[in-house]
Amino acid sequence: MDFTGKHILVVGGSAGIGKTTALNLAKKGAAISIIGRNTIRVNETLRELNEINSGVKHTGHIFDLVKIENISILVNDLGSYNGLVYSAGIQKIAPLQFISNQDFAEVQYVNSFAPFYLIRDLVKSGVNQIWNKFL
Repeated sequence: MDFTGKHILVVGGSAGIGKTTALNLAKKGAAISIIGRNTIRVNETLRELNEINSGVKHTGHIFDLVKIENISILVNDLGSYNGLVYSAGIQKIAPLQFISNQDFAEVQYVNSFAPFYLIRDLVKSGVNQIWNKFL
């Protein structure tokens, strides 16, 4: 499949499955915008994206999805996209008695609330009517 001329937003695109997906989409011609919370990893992934396909503009956004109250601000800054990959996720591995309320809340924010608010706000903004192109 050719993604030339397509702009894909990859949330969690600086590590793991998200990074691999972003790199593979760039190989197929897509312009990639990644969202990650680690500046070093975001910049490293952008470097790799530009090595793969320097003919398009790739961008990175530093954002911590735990801060769900700022998602609407992020959406306003993102621009237009043809597709979305949501691959962000966190986990806290510990015996149950050692998982704090804050740990549990952070997992819920990133894994449940953030994708809902992000997709809702993207749909509200009318970004290329991408609601039928979520991966």
